[in-house]
Parts: sequence; C-alpha cells; structure tokens
Amino acid sequence: MSPSIRPRLTNQELRARAPALDAEIARARAYLDQALAEREMVKKDLEAITYPVLTLPVEITSQIFCWTLAKTGRIEFPHKIRLLGQPLHLGQICRLWRRIALSIPQLWNHMDFAIDFNLNQPQAPSASLIRTCLSRTASSPLSLFLDVTTHRTDNRTSWYAEPILDAFAPYSKTWENVGFCTSLNALSALSSIYKQLPRLKSLKLGLRDRKPATPITLFEEAPLLQRVHLIRLHSQTVTLPWSQLTILHIEDLSVGELWGILGLTPNLVSLIIGYVYGDTNLWSLPPHPHLQSIVSTTLSPATYQILPFLTVPRLRDLKLALFHPQNNIAQLSTHALDRLYIFVTHDRDGAWLQYLTTMPPSLRIAKIVLSSGCAVILRPLLSHLTDNPTLLPGLESLVITVLRQVREYAPVTALLLSNMLRTRRALGLRNFELISAGSLLDMRLDARMAGLVAEGMHIRVETQDKPHDDLNHPEF
Repeated sequence: MSPSIRPRLTNQELRARAPALDAEIARARAYLDQALAEREMVKKDLEAITYPVLTLPVEITSQIFCWTLAKTGRIEFPHKIRLLGQPLHLGQICRLWRRIALSIPQLWNHMDFAIDFNLNQPQAPSASLIRTCLSRTASSPLSLFLDVTTHRTDNRTSWYAEPILDAFAPYSKTWENVGFCTSLNALSALSSIYKQLPRLKSLKLGLRDRKPATPITLFEEAPLLQRVHLIRLHSQTVTLPWSQLTILHIEDLSVGELWGILGLTPNLVSLIIGYVYGDTNLWSLPPHPHLQSIVSTTLSPATYQILPFLTVPRLRDLKLALFHPQNNIAQLSTHALDRLYIFVTHDRDGAWLQYLTTMPPSLRIAKIVLSSGCAVILRPLLSHLTDNPTLLPGLESLVITVLRQVREYAPVTALLLSNMLRTRRALGLRNFELISAGSLLDMRLDARMAGLVAEGMHIRVETQDKPHDDLNHPEF
C-alpha cells in the first residue's frame, strides 16, 4: 500500500505488524526454495532422458544427414538469406547434432545461389559466412552455382557477385561442378583459378551483360572437364578443352556459332541444343566431322533441320520439342535410332506427323506429348499407324500423353484405337499407354481390347486431371 494512502498505524500496531511481515517473508522464501529445488530435479530428469535417435552411431546419423540434406535446392535471394540453411539448422537441435554436422564435409560442399536484383531491396549473402562454410568442406569435391538476374544498368550485379566469387576462388582445386550466370566484370574475381581446376567435371557458364571482346580463358585447362552448358557463349567468346567434352548443352546462339562449336567437339556423346537463331544457309556450311554417339534434345524445328547435316551414325536417343512445327522436313540420316520423345504444342494442322515419317525403321520406343490444342491430331496419328505399316515398323512401345483436350472435336473412339492396336500388335507392338487430361474414349467399347491384353499386350488407357510431363526431364 502506498505510504500516501496507508492509514497511520499506532506504535503498538507497528510493533505487531513487523513479526507478521517476517513470517510472510519466511513462507515466500520457503516456497521459492521449494520451486528452485523442483526445477533442478526436472532439469536433471530431462537431461537423463535418452532419445532413441541420439543413441544411433555417429556414422549412421552422418549418413542420414547426407541423404536428407544433399542437393536440396537453390538458395533464393533476396527473399531470405538461407546460406546452406538446413545444415546450419542441424546445429540448433542439440550439441551432439551440431558436433556431427560440423564434422561432415559433404553437408557443406554444395552452394547454390539465385540472386534477383529486379526486386526493390536485394540482399547478398555474407562472404564471411561463405568462407566459414567452405572451410568445413576439408578437401571434398565442391559444387558451386551462382545465378544473378537483373535488368539494371548500374554496377550492382558485379558489386554483389564479386565478393561471392572471391570467396569461391581459393577453393578452385576442389571444384567438381560449378555454374556462373553473372556479369563479365564479376568473373574477373576468378582470375586466380586459371590452371587451378584439377577436379572440374561439369561447367555451366552464361553472361548477363555484353559479350567479351577477348575469349574467356579461365576454364581453358581442366583435364577432367567433360560436361558443359553454355548460354549465349560460343567458341569465339569462351575457350574450353573442346575435344575432351562428351556432354554439351548450348542455347541462345546463332546457327553459324553452333556449327563452329560442333566442329570442335568430335567426341560428344550427348548433345542438347536450345534456342538458335539466324538464317544461315545450311547447304553452305563446311563438311562436319563425325559425331559418333549423341543423345540430342532439340527445342525448335529450326534446330531439327541441322541434324540431317550432321554425321551421327550411332544416334540412339532423340528428344524433340516442336513449337509451331513446319512442313519442310529433311530426312534424318541414321539407322541406329532406338528411342524418341516428342513434345508438340501449337499445332492444329498435324504438321508434326511428318516428323515421324523421317524416323528410321530401327525406332523401338516412342513417347509423344500433345499439348495446347493438339489433341485434334490424335485421330490422324492413330489412323496413320493403322493404315501405314511402313510407318515406324519396328515400334515396340508407344506412350501418348494429351495435356489438354479440345472439346469441340469428336473424341477418339475405342474402335479406332483397338483397330490400331490390332494392326500394330501384328508388327510387334507390346506396350501402349494413352493418358489424357480429358475423356478421349467411349469406355463402353473397352472390351474390344481385352483380347489383346489376353495375348500379352500391355494396354493402359487412363484419364488424369493434370497429366504432367517435364520437358527438361531426361525421358530415357
């Protein structure tokens, strides 16, 4: 009670009040001592609890960490700074997990940064934190990726990217997989890596600004480099050990520049071609050396026109993405093609069907994805396969996915499908799958295919709400 409002006590009342207050204080102290003692007992009991996960041998816990955290995805900026966030979070669980996490180099040897400078307040990762994490990798192989996106005209791209690259550079002797899509000025921070890449096996390289006046030679000497992905770069802008490359992914360059690169890479096994531009006369190009064995991904019909001009005697796997297919199709000169994947979009006239006529009779496996208004050409496809036995005569497996059905056209009937399957079964077709986003078949007629199933043919006809096909996923 405040002294200003407390009633004034007499001397006798004050003498009686003092012992009462002492007694209350004693009781409060006793209660506090009891609560402190109980808290100490609870703490000891908690510390005595043995969680089953903490009884695992350190080797097993380490392996579980590697399985669950390895290559989990990109580190996005500027939304939140999550530099190797999951490994860092492990150290916040308990002292044992922190000690284990800090002792596993594999948890710290993968860094993937995506920095977007188009947002209002971009944040860059801490270079000191990067160096701390890299110091925990010991001598284990490193996978490092930096992708900077910006439409700015100032120097902020280099200003944010250079400290990161500067932190990466001292560890170049342990690089195994690296990728840099940034500015030319930022790459200058990697000048010390020249001839210091003894473990480099995979490289992705793209420039976000002007093309260099002189070739980029940082990766010229890398004895183990075999896999390369180039964006807007060609043989005149970057110097690489071309002859030892076996896997090449190139995009956003002219036809002439593409031809120049292919002339330097005779040992390719896998070739992925993205967007190309230009009206180079293919007949005017110089003769090309043999490309012995290629898995080719073509992202436009224009790129497909290049394949007949290449010597690819062992081409076995071909993947095409056809946007607005053209009618002027050249014959594909190979007799070893075994597997084909075609993704078709924006084609209501069925021009893409002519691509099938260019395929050699050796083709055994085909997967066709029809997207965005292409379901109308499913009927002609089934009719061609029924009426023309010389079309893909060796086909053993055919998978068709319709991503979006056009309702105004008549659906495919089971009678049409069963006639095609009966004809193709006689030619050797063993597996057929038709997956559609909308109803394509008169399901009452499915009994017509029962006899084929009884003969051992696998038939799958299914309707899904959202049949999904990732164009970038390797089908074979």
